[in-house]
Amino acid sequence: MVIFRNYEGTIGRYIEPEPDGARPSGCPEQCHICEERKRRGLDQPQVGLEQLFSGEVSALEPAHLDRHERNQMARAKRGACE
Repeated sequence: MVIFRNYEGTIGRYIEPEPDGARPSGCPEQCHICEERKRRGLDQPQVGLEQLFSGEVSALEPAHLDRHERNQMARAKRGACE
């Protein structure tokens, strides 16, 4: 797994595909141990980079990105033209 940060401040992860289709964690698709831990509430919520390493999310973005503002302005402009 590679963790990267782009020029906007977005932090993301890239996992190279396994050649045989195996899961990176090593657990089977329906791991009874993992399912039991979730059911009993033993796993703590992931925060920050932990979310990337756990596979919970694939990217973390800052709250205010210029890209988001540009997209909102473009949508508003398109709406005004219709």
